[in-house]
Amino acid sequence: MTSPKRRLVYLTAIYTGLRLGELRQLVKDDLHLDEDRPYVAARASTTKNRKEAVIPPHPALTAELRIATREHGTADKVVRLSPRISRTFRADLLRAKIEPVDALGRKLDFHALRKTFATRLAQKGVAQRLTQELMRHQDANLTAQNYTDATLLPTSAPAPYTHIDTQNPVPDGHLLAHNGNGNGKLNPQKTPANKGQCHALAGAVTKGQMAERGGFEPPVGC
Repeated sequence: MTSPKRRLVYLTAIYTGLRLGELRQLVKDDLHLDEDRPYVAARASTTKNRKEAVIPPHPALTAELRIATREHGTADKVVRLSPRISRTFRADLLRAKIEPVDALGRKLDFHALRKTFATRLAQKGVAQRLTQELMRHQDANLTAQNYTDATLLPTSAPAPYTHIDTQNPVPDGHLLAHNGNGNGKLNPQKTPANKGQCHALAGAVTKGQMAERGGFEPPVGC
């Protein structure tokens, strides 16, 4: 995105998968950035399922959060979200020359950043069960079908990337997933126009416990 003012908003959304309501209520005291394995905690009172969420941020996000919240009090909001975030997000997309609706007729809105988070985990071969934990979904099918954009997976990528070629890294390419099914067809020639770069997944959290490695990086063009 091109807006410096909302850079941290979009980075936090796309690197953590937090919902809009959870982001709105995130305060400095929820950031545990000086631990051996830093993590962001979404309090049970703020989450959709009323359970605490523990998410390891990528080191790049950790660094940005440290800088941004250096002078904050413990109860201060981490990010400031406009009441008209949908309109603001669309304006930022257009400013960044990203089409709000892709060639398949799917809409790119703020909630699609959460879908991008799940899709990038899938691109890197993260186990679906782990992605489901990070997304905090009860139903694995919701993670796999509704929150994973198959048009961005290796099944629709040019050779040598195939659905069985899991040892190769995903190619550089499109970074934002879109909501909606459009016509439901995969078309490798008509993928979203926005581009980014993904680095390897480095860790996750399972059932509220820090994993052996910490941090992951779905890409975002800021």
